[in-house]
Amino acid sequence: MALFYALAIGAIVGCVGLGGYVLDGLDAAQDHGPTLRWLLGISCVIVGGVIAWSIMPRPDRFQPPGPELTAADAPALFAEIQRLAQQTGQAAPARVYLSGKVNAFVARRGGFMGFGSRRVMGIGLPLLALLGVDELRAVLAHEHGHGSRGEVALGPWIYRARGAVFRSVDRLGRVGNTFASEGEGRLGVLIKVLAVVRAPFHWFALGFTRMTQPISEAQERTADALAARVVGPGALVEGLQKVGPGTRAFRAYVDTEVTPALDRGLRPPIVAGFLAFLATDQGRGALEAGPDEARAHEPVDPHDAHPSLRERISAFPDAAPPADRRPAIELLGDIAGHEARLLDALYKRELHAIAWPDVAARVHVPQMRDEVERARASLADLTPATLPRDPVALLARLRDEVRGEASACVAAAERIFGAALLIALVDAGGAPTREIAQAVVVRVADEDVDPFAQVRRYLIGEIEPDAWLAWVTRLGIADTRLDRG
Repeated sequence: MALFYALAIGAIVGCVGLGGYVLDGLDAAQDHGPTLRWLLGISCVIVGGVIAWSIMPRPDRFQPPGPELTAADAPALFAEIQRLAQQTGQAAPARVYLSGKVNAFVARRGGFMGFGSRRVMGIGLPLLALLGVDELRAVLAHEHGHGSRGEVALGPWIYRARGAVFRSVDRLGRVGNTFASEGEGRLGVLIKVLAVVRAPFHWFALGFTRMTQPISEAQERTADALAARVVGPGALVEGLQKVGPGTRAFRAYVDTEVTPALDRGLRPPIVAGFLAFLATDQGRGALEAGPDEARAHEPVDPHDAHPSLRERISAFPDAAPPADRRPAIELLGDIAGHEARLLDALYKRELHAIAWPDVAARVHVPQMRDEVERARASLADLTPATLPRDPVALLARLRDEVRGEASACVAAAERIFGAALLIALVDAGGAPTREIAQAVVVRVADEDVDPFAQVRRYLIGEIEPDAWLAWVTRLGIADTRLDRG
């Protein structure tokens, strides 16, 4: 760190001094306009200023990740937090926040250069839904471990120094790219000076990262050891195995289930939906893809502060299973109230509560109507009884929707015709329903119809034209115009 600041200050003094010397030596009688010497002097001064601005300490402006929790809001959760603080020999956090991520953190934030900062904790709502009570205790104990002595105490200093190092490299590069995009011309001198000065900072950044990597990894091992000692290695291992896969599962859940509802101003029960998603084949597949042998042996990013999952787990062989497997979400208390506060804080817009059974009618059916509206030209004059299946006829119909090979035609037809068929069924009195991570089905005449699956079967030849005509006639939609979604 001392070497970096010596390099930076030396570069500032050298650049500004050289620039001043060059500018001071200009002969007003002989040098007119932006001569090479004038450009060189100005360029050196600019580069020195960029470096000075980059290494200048910044106030730590802490942005809460979500609404603040208090002991009155979640007494059971705060009792665990207080107990873990005592067991790990750490001060209890001054503030606790609920976040929307599958993670937790304990850090000193705010203030300037560490002065005036306070200890804060963040706990993810989906993390509480994912873990058991002992697993959550292990995760929080690990985060408390980042406040221990020794190499762990170097963490904030390394973090700040890395920020200064990479700000210097980034700003020198960005300024160079900005001027390069304007074309070299008279700015060629400045671009070359930036490139020359940036090179040692770039080399230093690589060396600094390699040098501090063992310290960062040691921080994680120390925090893991503390969590295993306080809560138990089994809880830590199972928590580690769940967090990575749980993060991927939660992202998939949010993208496919939650975001479409939020986009329409609706707020379904997030935790209940996530738990239902984890029980589906898609959710189980995401979880099972994480702690297996292939995942545990993934190559490690050389700049990642965490040791590999395999290495962290192997430090605790034959760990006994956690004792308290109660869902950690039970510690939160009023789940619905906390969900509403979190989404209000994250989205800053009015959201209306909705139950999952109502999402099909209020979210997915309107989406299908939009799909039909966009494809109206391709659906013109079509009815379920006259859906084409011939590839040539499909291509002629879907020329605006197919953006590739003819093989994409069936997929486009399934999407568009399936949406149109679903709307036809709903408008004929069918009731749309949908389970988490499943297709929308329409209840018609005591039959649950999956329009997309039926269209796919028809297009690939599993349903013959005569059988298809008989089926849509029985449902009463054979002659319904499909372009009137």
